[in-house]
Parts: sequence; C-alpha cells; structure tokens
Amino acid sequence: VCEAMTVALTDEQYRTLSPTYDPGPSVASVDSQTIWQLLGVDQKVTFLRNYQSRIPSGGRVLDVGCGAGGYLLAAKALGWNATGVEPSESHSTIGHALGLDIRSGLFRAIDFPSEIYDLVIVSHVIEHIYDPKSFVNDLFRVTRPGGLIIIITPNVQSYASILAGRFWVMYKPIDHV
Repeated sequence: VCEAMTVALTDEQYRTLSPTYDPGPSVASVDSQTIWQLLGVDQKVTFLRNYQSRIPSGGRVLDVGCGAGGYLLAAKALGWNATGVEPSESHSTIGHALGLDIRSGLFRAIDFPSEIYDLVIVSHVIEHIYDPKSFVNDLFRVTRPGGLIIIITPNVQSYASILAGRFWVMYKPIDHV
C-alpha cells in the first residue's frame, strides 16, 4: 500500500514552481578520490550489490535524476553499462567531466527504446514529480521484462520526520510535491 504524501497543487501551480538543483561544491579542481567520496559512490556500490545477482554483467542501467553521477559510477564499478538523465545542466556538466553518459533534460520515456534497461534507479526524484503514476508507467516502459525499478524517496514515517514534525526539512523545498 502506498502511503505517499502529496501537496495539493493544480497543474498550473506546479508549472509555476522554479525548482533549482544546486550541484554543491565545484569539482573542477577536485581529485577523483574526493569526487568519489562527495558522491557517496562506495555506499552506492554496496547498495547496488544487493541486486547484482539479478543484473547480468554488462547489463544496462538507467539513473533518472542522476545528479552528478554517483549511481552511474557505482554501476560502472559493478560492470554495468550506465546512462543517466539529469535536468540540472550544472550536474550534467560535472558528470560529463567524469566521463559519464548523462543526457541533460527531463526524463521522457519516448526518448528511449522500450524494454531496454535491466535496472532503473530513481533516487530522490519522485517527490519532485507532479504526476507520479504516469512517471512510473514511463519507467516500466523502458524497463525490460523481469528488470528492476528502484525508487528511493524521503520517508514521512521516518524518525527524522516524526521528531521534526512540520519542520522536517523535506517539507520545506518548494519543489517537493
């Protein structure tokens, strides 16, 4: 049972939001080890290993809302072919500098072949989506039969949420709908 919490917005109100996706510290002069740590790649590799038995070597991974590419680097470390989609041009630029295959812009299933990905990752993205049902249907469209979709989102029932109450940081960003 999905217990998602949403903000009551009209389509017009949603379209007037101006979300930003600040990339954080500049990585232009940062060494690869520091970038690896900033993007939490080791933790992401550990997490993705849980699914390694279900994804073939050389399998295809799509990370929707990939940021600067932490999960893409982790997927590559596990021997998978990784592609990302990222709406933030500055995040995409960082990922490109790391040699990652990142498409700048919003995810649109029509831009990808059907049933091609063994794994689709959506980490801290769905809370930004106005129409999550259509979005998830689009994710299924690009995932091969038997493939996996992993969706990670803030948990309104977490201890942090319960303790912070209405001051929980995830309630604050205007683009979390």
